[in-house]
Amino acid sequence: EAQPARDAVDPLTAYFLVERRLGQGGNCTVTVPVFDGHHRYDLKFTDLGEQKLSAAKEQHYSGDAKACKMTRENVAGTTDRDKVEMPQRGTMWYARLMPGNLMLPVKVEFVTEAGSVTGHLAELHGRGADVKFKE
Repeated sequence: EAQPARDAVDPLTAYFLVERRLGQGGNCTVTVPVFDGHHRYDLKFTDLGEQKLSAAKEQHYSGDAKACKMTRENVAGTTDRDKVEMPQRGTMWYARLMPGNLMLPVKVEFVTEAGSVTGHLAELHGRGADVKFKE
């Protein structure tokens, strides 16, 4: 079993760190060491720049978004089964939807060895925002 690494964070915190960097005007190019309790890996984020998203069948957000590519680099404790179940790479699109230094994911696409998954933000409530992107 992999040992936790100094300065490693849990997987969700890794994504929050990227959201905060973007919200403060930075880019998403950063490598975050992650330990999820069993596996030690790095999530490597690369800035893909501003992109315009258009509303479509499943995508109800329309507007500018910051695109970030994610690649998982396994360090320790990973089995072949984990590679099938866990996202190995993906792209996230972030937009400023509420006041404050935070950008939120409006679209995500993850790829595993078993297939791909796409998700879209459906609604958002808090900090003065009350938005439904789909009914």
